[in-house]
Amino acid sequence: MIKYVVAVVITNDHGEFLVVKRRSDENEHPNMWGLPALSFKPPELPENALLRLAKEKLCCEIIPTAFLGSIFQKRSDYNIFLILYEAKVSKGEPNVKISGKYADQVWTKDPSILIPIANKGSACAQLFLLNRGLIKEEELILEVKKEMLEN
Repeated sequence: MIKYVVAVVITNDHGEFLVVKRRSDENEHPNMWGLPALSFKPPELPENALLRLAKEKLCCEIIPTAFLGSIFQKRSDYNIFLILYEAKVSKGEPNVKISGKYADQVWTKDPSILIPIANKGSACAQLFLLNRGLIKEEELILEVKKEMLEN
């Protein structure tokens, strides 16, 4: 089975980007800081899924500003095809407390906050760090074992 996912790097005018903390009851990467992401199914367009992600999980509206890349990754129970975008908030402010989809959020300039989850195989965090030149393509984890997803 292939799971399609969109993820987003939301930036602000202060040079920061938004990271979210996964809830403790998540099956994959509980209590870890990552990027907002959402699964979707064809025929939904990835761009529409991205807008839905902002509305449903972050309680705001965004405008995509860049395509940052995509990655295919093998996982123990499924495969993932992830598309990473950059975006700006166009209406409202991100607030994960309202949606309850994440435990917390923070604006940061420090990409190293994503290294722990990237080291456990997070596709979006790895793609972000690759895009920022902090890891090399040959360092990408393209096959993730089940135990890597657990905390």
